[in-house]
Order: sequence, then structure tokens, then C-alpha cells
Amino acid sequence: MFTPAMTNEEIEAVAYKDFLEIRGRVEIAKDKFVQRVRCTPPGFWALHSLQETHTLQTRSKSTWTVYFYYLYTTPAGAVKVSSILYTSLPGEGGTDYLFMNNLNRFWLERVSADFSRQYEERYVAPNGIQLNGLLPAVYFMRTAGDRQILPFAPDTWTEEERQEKVLFASEQGFMEMKREGRVDIYLAFRELKGEDDS
Repeated sequence: MFTPAMTNEEIEAVAYKDFLEIRGRVEIAKDKFVQRVRCTPPGFWALHSLQETHTLQTRSKSTWTVYFYYLYTTPAGAVKVSSILYTSLPGEGGTDYLFMNNLNRFWLERVSADFSRQYEERYVAPNGIQLNGLLPAVYFMRTAGDRQILPFAPDTWTEEERQEKVLFASEQGFMEMKREGRVDIYLAFRELKGEDDS
């Protein structure tokens, strides 16, 4: 179970054990989801038939949510789906979310409460996006797959910040991220428009 008092190293250790325990269960659930999508005639697809959520409990008493969603069907008829595996980490400043999105190798991504708040205020709300029950952090993970590391840092960053942080960009905006061990922590989100455009 994750608690606000845990260090980043402790969070990583618990998440790794959970990853080893549940990745097989997630793959089985994913195969079943693909079968349900394949067996539903296209004309009868509805939002609920194109996405699905399961809750998984681990021996460490962590509760992970796996969110499956349909991507496309190939011309040969193969159904392509993706999944997002996440859990919450409540804290004094709000709730962070932990993500394990690659079932082939362990890598943990942490979306801070500040990042989620900024993302919702600066991207989701201004663009009139209806989340339909999705958390802003989950929507970010689902839709910002085009993010790329920028080869420069803002002039305002100190030398220490330049050593531990990186800046990402996507069509949605700029993301400030810090890497600690095998954990990427998303700290802040800024929209693409300049200061004069607000």
C-alpha cells in the first residue's frame, strides 16, 4: 500500500513488486477485452464497449486500476487496444497518480497533483474537453503520447534544476519532469501559447 510518508525509493520498490505480480493478470484481462471488442459489431459499438476499467488488488494491499481502450482495427481485422495502469497517492497538497504503462519493462511515472491541476486548468478546460469520468492525469497519459524531450532548458532554471529536470513538449503544451531512479515525476504543465496571448 502506498502512503504519503513513503520516500520515492520506497514507492518505487512497492510498485516494482506490484508490477511483477499483476502484469500477467493485466495481459489476460487485455486479451478478454480484445475479444469483447472483436465480437461487438461495429454498428453497435458504444463508448462502454470501446473502453473498460478493472480494479486489481496486490499482496502489498495496493489497489491499481487498469483502463483499456480501443485504438483501431487493421485492414486484416486485427483489433488494436491499449491500456493504462494507475493508482492514487494521496498527499497533503492533493492526490498524485502513479502509472505503469509498459508491461514489458518496469518504469514508473508519477503525475503530481500540481501537474494535474495545471493540465486541467490550462489545457482541458480551455479546449472544452469532456473527460467523461476520466481523471485529468489519465487523459494526459492517453492523449499526450507525442511528447518529446526538448534539448534545452529555460533560462530561469538554476544549475541544480538543469541537472535534475527536463522539459518535454507535445501538441498539448510543455511539461516539466524530474527523474528519480526509475520514476519520472511530472511537476508542471504550461500551454503552448505565449504569455502575451493569455
